[in-house]
Amino acid sequence: MPKDNINSLNSDELIGYNELLVAIENIPPYFSETKRNIINKLNKYIQIQKGQVSPMSKLYDKYIELKSNPDNKKNTLYLFKSGLFFIFIDNDAQIVSNFLNLKLSHLNENIVKCGFPVQSLEKYLGLLKNMPYHIEIVSFENEKTLPCNNYLYEENVKKVVDEILKTNIDSLSISEAYDFLHNIQNTLKLNT
Repeated sequence: MPKDNINSLNSDELIGYNELLVAIENIPPYFSETKRNIINKLNKYIQIQKGQVSPMSKLYDKYIELKSNPDNKKNTLYLFKSGLFFIFIDNDAQIVSNFLNLKLSHLNENIVKCGFPVQSLEKYLGLLKNMPYHIEIVSFENEKTLPCNNYLYEENVKKVVDEILKTNIDSLSISEAYDFLHNIQNTLKLNT
């Protein structure tokens, strides 16, 4: 826990915090992931109580929720779509940064992040395939967490639907309509 969080606690809070740390230290080593999640949640709680929550806490809350889920595979890394970027946070960011040599920056004073622009997704997913990890993409637009291939497929289906909606079918010749349908079919085949 950062010193400024500990220093901001009053004496009763500090005693309670220290008692919790002792209890956490007694958790057997094979629960190290659980221990880490408890410490992260405790730190987050203190940040909330002291008004030190990052504007991007929604990402971190979702990250903690996903990582603490018992159904989560240990080798799963979560990639968040945040505006014009895809980002990894916390431990996932450190792993990916080491593998892809991406620069780490701070999500807030305690949590690191790394990422890349949205338009570079396919390039980086190609590089991430070489890692011994399963990558899930978290999108707050549709409140889903999807494997990379499913996410890419859904994004391509959205593009195809947008293309269909913006096309004036009344202005197409028979040949143009056939080409249009053929292109849509090929686009969808490439992503299955």
